[in-house]
Amino acid sequence: MRSLGTLGPPGRLALVASLALSGSPLAAQTAFQTIHVFSSPADGNSPRAALVLAPSGDAYGATLLGGSSNNGTVYQLTPVSGTEKWTESVIYSFAGAPDGANPAGALIAGPDGVLYGTTIAGGGGGAGTVFQLTPPTETGGAWTESILYSFGGVPDGAAPHAGVVLGSNGLLYGTTAYGGTGTCASGCGTVFSLAPPAAPGGVWTETVLRSFQSSDGANPYASLAAESSSFLGTTVNGGEYNSGVIFSVTESGVLKVLHSFEASVDGANPYAPLSLDTKGNVYGTARNGGTSGFGTLFTVTKGGALSILHTFSGVTDGANPVAGVLAIGSALYGAASLGGSNGDGTLFLLELPTSTFKVLHTFNGANQSANPLATPILAPSAALLGTCEPMLILDGPRPQTTDAGSDFTFCTKNPPVCGN
Repeated sequence: MRSLGTLGPPGRLALVASLALSGSPLAAQTAFQTIHVFSSPADGNSPRAALVLAPSGDAYGATLLGGSSNNGTVYQLTPVSGTEKWTESVIYSFAGAPDGANPAGALIAGPDGVLYGTTIAGGGGGAGTVFQLTPPTETGGAWTESILYSFGGVPDGAAPHAGVVLGSNGLLYGTTAYGGTGTCASGCGTVFSLAPPAAPGGVWTETVLRSFQSSDGANPYASLAAESSSFLGTTVNGGEYNSGVIFSVTESGVLKVLHSFEASVDGANPYAPLSLDTKGNVYGTARNGGTSGFGTLFTVTKGGALSILHTFSGVTDGANPVAGVLAIGSALYGAASLGGSNGDGTLFLLELPTSTFKVLHTFNGANQSANPLATPILAPSAALLGTCEPMLILDGPRPQTTDAGSDFTFCTKNPPVCGN
């Protein structure tokens, strides 16, 4: 199995111990709270996936490792009424085979409480799965996992790092970071659809809509962003300059490259999913590149014209955003995975249309809160909900660390009171 201590092909990551400590914490840091610290193996290790809110008001997430077999978990966060606290409970631990291993993508929650997700590895073909978790019929009962599809690598794809999304036609759509029939050594990855069975108890049908060929992109790590009958996505590598692309793809599989990143010009290696606001404007981040080499925050038109909203500089504002942005009105909330005055990343706000950038919180490793990799979401209380995965952002083998990660909230109100 491929090493899980990396985030794929190496990118430019120049931010190391030479970053000087400078600046002082902002007053807004009082709004930040760590709501859960993971303690592998009991409740999981390395929450790489973004959280998702269910209709019940609970949030659900996944950990890459930990659990009863150290193959990862799915967990539930329940808000404690009248407080700003949340309680965590593991609802499923992966065994590897046949049920999958190492979930890295965000879950989606159906109106009936059913969760859908992916695993990077495991399953019948050893190359990852798409799974379903059905809630218990009685309080305190066990969730039931069902494998909807197991990947084999060629020709159907391998290692889905992103979660699936629901199309307007009722099918599930997703990406695999590797596999397929492309020209890359391990496959350039795919876009796929998954159709439910015609009758209860039948088999789900996977269709490869596109095998990337490097010239049109390679290694899509991000989930798709759904539009009316099409999707927008990114690849980490490939394209005209081999720095990644932004693409559109229809539900029937017609793919168009909208933009090829040019590293120092406009960014490189976008790991994050794109975000659409209520007006259809599209926003995203590139982990590397830009004029400083530490990544960019951008907007892109449906025609592919890209404009830089912010170039990360490292110490003051953060560096190397693996997470995307959350668009709420004229505000873009996001997280830089490294940088800031402690080198552990930042939580930020970019205000439109002026592109005014503000650091809301500087991570410092306290309570294992460092290196946020996932796009934050907004709870009904007006608090941002996010995850931290200490040290796994680094290219290469994971350093020796006992940190298993954490979940956090950040109250967007002023004064910062966001009770559940």
